[in-house]
Amino acid sequence: MKNIMIKILKKYKMQFVITLTFIAINMYLLTIPPQIVGRMVDLLYQIEENKNLIIKQVIWLIVTAVGLLLVRIPWRYTVGIIARGFERDIKNKLFDQFMKIKMANLQNIKNGELMSYFTKDIGEIRVFLYRAVSLRFKNYYYFCDGNLSDDSRR
Repeated sequence: MKNIMIKILKKYKMQFVITLTFIAINMYLLTIPPQIVGRMVDLLYQIEENKNLIIKQVIWLIVTAVGLLLVRIPWRYTVGIIARGFERDIKNKLFDQFMKIKMANLQNIKNGELMSYFTKDIGEIRVFLYRAVSLRFKNYYYFCDGNLSDDSRR
């Protein structure tokens, strides 16, 4: 079963690359708002003189928030494509396996159990894959970002 799952996941290499790219962009964009807010706080000490600069910083903050939104939508969409495609492919493989089983053996299995294999169990695998891909890639970039940040401060 493990080999079948790996074989199916290899079909989605390009989607994984796209997902990694969007997560990397997202992680970079997440570093920008704290910098902008820090500059805005520094500008607040002389609020009358820096009014235009504060407005520019607010605009940059809004642009960054919109950028984050525009990156997260395709990221979630591609992870959904991977998860749904994986679910479809694994259901097809399971159906093929059921078709190879002799009818006498299938008669011993309850209908509800068969339905469970096709719906609930595989649906749970899809949900797990969706979360695993998103969280695994995010954690990887958090780790990379943390290591890069620590090296630059020393």
